[in-house]
Amino acid sequence: MNYMQFEREIKKKIANFYIFYGKENFLKEEGIATIKEKLSDAFYTEYDVDNQFNVQELIANLSSDVLFNDTNLIILKNADIMITQLLEPLKGYYKSPNPSSVLVVELNKLDNRSKFAKFVKNIAVCVECSPLYDRPKPWLRLPPWESDLAKWVCARVRKYKKTMTPEAAFFLTEYVGNDLKSLDSQLQKMALFLQDTQNITSADIEKLVGKSKKINIFDFLDAICSKKLDTSLNLMRQIFANGLQSQDGGSIHDPMHIGLQVLRLLHYRFKQIWQIGISGDSSSIGEYAKRQVAAFTKNFTKQQLIAIWKLLLETELNMKTSRIEPIVSIEQIIIHITRLK
Repeated sequence: MNYMQFEREIKKKIANFYIFYGKENFLKEEGIATIKEKLSDAFYTEYDVDNQFNVQELIANLSSDVLFNDTNLIILKNADIMITQLLEPLKGYYKSPNPSSVLVVELNKLDNRSKFAKFVKNIAVCVECSPLYDRPKPWLRLPPWESDLAKWVCARVRKYKKTMTPEAAFFLTEYVGNDLKSLDSQLQKMALFLQDTQNITSADIEKLVGKSKKINIFDFLDAICSKKLDTSLNLMRQIFANGLQSQDGGSIHDPMHIGLQVLRLLHYRFKQIWQIGISGDSSSIGEYAKRQVAAFTKNFTKQQLIAIWKLLLETELNMKTSRIEPIVSIEQIIIHITRLK
């Protein structure tokens, strides 16, 4: 199940075995905190698993009754390195589990092909904690505020005794990005500043959050491919100042990593322009991307695209081996591309 399903299910009952897995650490931490809150009177043991972890000690703790407590809550964090060693002991334990014990295991990944995954899928509540997307799946043809991320914001703000429309939630994600910890911090801040206001509006968000507005990387790429020098440079400086969203939903703030990611995105964009405008082999490009990129094909000749590729490769090498600031290297690329005739 996904995290939002978990939130609904745990209101009904507590299971005796949970697996939280995925790249979204905020959701995993929240899920574990929710269980701890539900079992606030439980006898609580937490293990941060390492190579010295004793599996037999875990099984002994699960099997033991606790004095003066109804429930024995045991949490294993960072358990990926012990999955193989956990499998057989847990199989034996769950043939006749202790009804007063609850086990929570936190993983970065759960490979559905593994023996461990096949085992736990049958007996545990497995909660996938993946990054939440800021757009609905394209084939659903829904408005952007129907995204999982906007829905999460609407649900999360209720924790602070406030409400927010899906449109306002989407507006907030456009400013902050999809880093859940950052979004939660902004919600807490607005709840504090707007104590006499029940519903948080887009105007409130713009007033209180506006300075941290994220940059849409596609606006940046479009500006370069449109040869808009001033716009490209302005967006680039904001990206280096505010950070760049990574593929897993986190944020990149290190200048070197930002510079290398920008180079990769530029390379991919100009590859698309080549496929659509020069080679005609665009079968691997989605229809939406084709429509977005096709307008730029007239801005570059075959020779210019080849020269741009060489420049991107040279810049990546120089960025990794020289002391030139990454922002300066990207600035030079922007100036070169936008001044091509």
